[in-house]
Amino acid sequence: MSCKEIKIRKGQHYTRNIRKFGIGRNFSIRRLVIFKPSCRYTLHYPDYLDINKLFGFTEGFNPHKNSIRVGWRYNKQQDCIDLFHYQYKNGKRDKEFLCSVDLDTPIEISIEAKGHIYLTKVERRGLYVEKLSGRSKRSWIHFYLYVYFGGNMTAPNDMEIHICKL
Repeated sequence: MSCKEIKIRKGQHYTRNIRKFGIGRNFSIRRLVIFKPSCRYTLHYPDYLDINKLFGFTEGFNPHKNSIRVGWRYNKQQDCIDLFHYQYKNGKRDKEFLCSVDLDTPIEISIEAKGHIYLTKVERRGLYVEKLSGRSKRSWIHFYLYVYFGGNMTAPNDMEIHICKL
């Protein structure tokens, strides 16, 4: 299993700017993820409602047109990470709560694009949470989307996420 310690530096949005692409209309990604305690942060209203992005794909070249990602944000009240299904379909954003996960706890996350659907799945403590959604564009080219902090705000402190290929 190949693991990477992803670090989001204070004052940054991106961890890196490398663009990986794939060819084919059906594709998937499956990773073991650990949000480290450094992922705790405090932002003020309304910025604390922003959803950060963990990973996913864009079909075509514009992630705000057609893309699928798993989103996350720190839940200060419960001291955990809330995960979200985060999708742009024909330029319209859809975000839906999936589940909450503990810090420093391994979880398995996958996104599959097959036919006319996306399947987002989170496995935690032996239980699965799934979200099925429609896919508007089935492009032959897709780009892998990396970790991104924020909407408009940058990371208020250094953060670390471990991501392992399965």
